[in-house]
Amino acid sequence: TGDRLGEGWSRYKVRQAKDARDRDAAAQAGYLRDGQRGFLDEARGIDRPIRILIGEHDVEPFTPEITRETLLTWYPNSDMRVIGGAGHYPQQEAPAYTAHCIVEFQRAHAGG
Repeated sequence: TGDRLGEGWSRYKVRQAKDARDRDAAAQAGYLRDGQRGFLDEARGIDRPIRILIGEHDVEPFTPEITRETLLTWYPNSDMRVIGGAGHYPQQEAPAYTAHCIVEFQRAHAGG
């Protein structure tokens, strides 16, 4: 979140992460293991519509600029919405607009 939302928000997010880690250690281990596996060769072949949501204030490597150079080129049938005022957690920092972006995408691709 780029420290924009204050110490209380940071403490809350750290507590959430610790609770999730403690609740399901096997899932956390799988997440970390899978994150080390390369997937780019598999990803380049995906032609399904993909909407990428990025917080305006997210940090590298999740910035809009880097996303334009990476994900948007890897997935030719993708688009991106930048969530203004949000960092890495747009679903919590800007829930109404994030939900709008998801519903808009679903409606555009319904039945396809």
